[in-house]
Order: sequence, then structure tokens, then C-alpha cells
Amino acid sequence: MRSDIEWLCSEEIKDLQISDIEKSLNIIFPKDFREFILHHSGASPIPHTFDFKERTEAILDIIYSFDTTKKTNILTMNNDQGDNFIDGVIAFAGDPFGNDICFNFRNNMHAPEV
Repeated sequence: MRSDIEWLCSEEIKDLQISDIEKSLNIIFPKDFREFILHHSGASPIPHTFDFKERTEAILDIIYSFDTTKKTNILTMNNDQGDNFIDGVIAFAGDPFGNDICFNFRNNMHAPEV
């Protein structure tokens, strides 16, 4: 993980909260994401840009909260997809333009793609 990122508004959560979310979504998050989310649930990064695959300077606004009492919690954000919901694709973060950043569990339930 990049060392130059400052995480704003991070929420500490418990492992049980992650397990409950996994049960609700019928998936198991990657170990490194579980370790990260324990300390950064609901956080916003500074800087907001990141690179992945062929795309550079993608923008990340918020990591969805694992506290289900929060407005932008991961269950609400995935359940609000309605007809746009794709089985095996789980939104875990969002950009400032209303787009979700997702794990794709469809090809590999143990090593999802982003």
C-alpha cells in the first residue's frame, strides 16, 4: 500500500462486523482488505487518486463504511443497486461522480479482481 496516503474520517471496526457483512453478501473479502478495513472503514483518502491496470489517476472518494448505521454503508450501497446489481460484484468504495469501485468475485471467490 502507498505510504503517502492520509486517511480521513477512518472508523475502527471489529472483525465480527466484517464477518456479518460477508455473510450478508455471501462472499469472503481478501485478507489484506479485511486488515485494511478494520482501521479505515468509511475513510476518504488524501490524495484521492490511484492507479490500477491500464488506468492512471482514477479517483477514490470514500471507502464504504462497515458500520451499518452509517448512510454510506457497504450493505446499503450494494442493496441500492436495484436492477443494476450484478451477482458476484460487490461495491466497496465510490468516486465523487457516483460510480462504484467494486470487487468482482464472479471468476474467483478467493481472489476477486477490482
